[in-house]
Amino acid sequence: MGKIEQPAVVKVRRPSLDTEGAAAYTGYEAGYLAKLRTIGGGPTFIKTGQVRYDPDDLDDWLERCKRISTAGVFKGTGRGRKPSKATEAAA
Repeated sequence: MGKIEQPAVVKVRRPSLDTEGAAAYTGYEAGYLAKLRTIGGGPTFIKTGQVRYDPDDLDDWLERCKRISTAGVFKGTGRGRKPSKATEAAA
């Protein structure tokens, strides 16, 4: 008997979104996404002449933003900020 070949797995790609589309998708303002592109911490974006966002990357970013409390100690302290005493104690 011959070897049975498995069908190739094809990933279905959703169309990429411009900044306005990404803002509508995530519920954030377009200006906020633009700011995050400058300072970091936002979703991964594609820059090939214009900024585009892959919906899968937006989903991943939104998932990483989930929290169960505002009291947690987070990784990083932000730009130009001194670590809080709680952050220093945790390190």
